[in-house]
This record gives sequence, C-alpha cells and structure tokens, in this order.
Amino acid sequence: MPDRQYDVVTISDSCVDLLLYGNVVPRFGQVEQLVDDYLLEMGGSCAIFACQAAKLGLKTGILGRVGEDDFGRLVLRRLQECGVDTRHMIVDPSLKTGVGVALCKENDRAILTYMGSICAVA
Repeated sequence: MPDRQYDVVTISDSCVDLLLYGNVVPRFGQVEQLVDDYLLEMGGSCAIFACQAAKLGLKTGILGRVGEDDFGRLVLRRLQECGVDTRHMIVDPSLKTGVGVALCKENDRAILTYMGSICAVA
C-alpha cells in the first residue's frame, strides 16, 4: 500500500465553546447572576474528532476557516497541540470565529451559537 499523507481528513466546523457552570436560569431585565465556573475551549465536532484521531496516532489533516481573531488562534493552537495538520485551514479576516455559549446546569445545557466560521468551510 502506498505511503499516504493522511489517514484522516476532516472538514472543520471551527468554533470555540464558552461553558458556564452553575445552578442559574437566565433572566432578562439587566439581572446579573453569578456562575460557579467557566471553561473556554475549542469546539466543533469535526475539530474535536480531528484532535482525538491525532491523539490516537493517525496522520490527521483538517480544512476549513477561522476568523483572524483570538478565538481563531485558540482553535488553531489546540489543533496543532494535538498534532493535527492545519496547513489547509484558512485564516479569514472577513469572518469572526464561531462561538457557542453554553449554560450548564446538572446534566443539561442551554446553548446560544454565533455561526461565524462554523459553516464557512470552503
């Protein structure tokens, strides 16, 4: 079998996830509520899959777009830290990187999503 460049290639739904943890129900009317903790991490099923495949030792490539912003840099950094080849990821200054904000309560979550780069794969 010929040597191939990749074992796995995925098309990215690049974004970050901001997870807020606490026993809180959002209320409008300028009501500030405190949460217990938060986590900011790379999101997107395909991007997460690419990281896991690379961690398993597969030669993994990803293609897609991120914005030219801090969230886009976080996505690229996480992918590279996992060993994913990101040379086919485009940093697009006309896009904002997608973001999901999840309010996590017990075993459930409510999610607000800004699409941005999530569906801008070509």
